[in-house]
Amino acid sequence: MEDNLRESYSGESDNCQVSLDNTTLLFTIIPSTFNQPNSAYYIKINPGFAQFNQSLESISGISKYKWTIFTGIF
Repeated sequence: MEDNLRESYSGESDNCQVSLDNTTLLFTIIPSTFNQPNSAYYIKINPGFAQFNQSLESISGISKYKWTIFTGIF
């Protein structure tokens, strides 16, 4: 399977936010990102992308193919 990078964000990007209760990362995705019908896309979050406020411990991230999005027929 060939990987084609569709989007990439830094943790400091305006496209990344933390929820008001500090429990959720919110990402703004460009609508055309998942534009191929009947396709599989994955989300990857690099280790150290974010850290806990109080302990400053890095969050481990999400490895490739752990979080997959499948598109249907448009």
